[in-house]
Amino acid sequence: MSIEQLNNAFKCDVKKSSLKFILVALADYANEEGEAYPSIQTLTCKTALHYKTINAGLLELESLGYIERTGRKVGRTSAVTVWKVTIQHPQKVPSLISTPKKVGIKHPQKVRIEPSLSLTTRESITFEDFYSKYPVKTTKRDCEKKWNKLSAKKQQAAIAGIAGFILHKEKKYISSPARYLNGELWNDEARTTDDADSKNFNRNVKSGKSRSTVRDRIKRLG
Repeated sequence: MSIEQLNNAFKCDVKKSSLKFILVALADYANEEGEAYPSIQTLTCKTALHYKTINAGLLELESLGYIERTGRKVGRTSAVTVWKVTIQHPQKVPSLISTPKKVGIKHPQKVRIEPSLSLTTRESITFEDFYSKYPVKTTKRDCEKKWNKLSAKKQQAAIAGIAGFILHKEKKYISSPARYLNGELWNDEARTTDDADSKNFNRNVKSGKSRSTVRDRIKRLG
């Protein structure tokens, strides 16, 4: 009995239980060379299978490549076939149904869409656009750092507010561009205009009130 052949028989991938039982029984009788020559009657007693099942199983195991005939026969009548167990290198039976190859599906690359900016994009508004329009040319480095921190909307507002900010101002009283950006001074022009309109309105109200008061006194005196 070859322990190696017996272990291989137990590990081999034979789906039909009767076939595997016959193969294990043959391996149990195999010598170190893998040769086994139990008779059909011996295998029938060993496996409790019908002799027809034994004969059919031996032929099927031979076709699968788990055993092969040595060409020799033994016994008193030379009727017992000598089999060689070749479990280590069983032949693979080609499948009639071909397995389709897996075709890799190429996933489309994700396209990153940059968020659009209102009115103009970042590429159309640059620091040089702002610096060239601002009348005071100082602190350019600090000014550019601050400019890069502003949102696109504020960059737009900063450029649009230059004209109103420097209106009616002498150049020496105009703030540096860095201070203009840091303090967001383009908003001061709007606040100044609102304050002026409010003062004019108050003056008109007061002057109108004083006139009505004078008229009332004249009427009383008359």
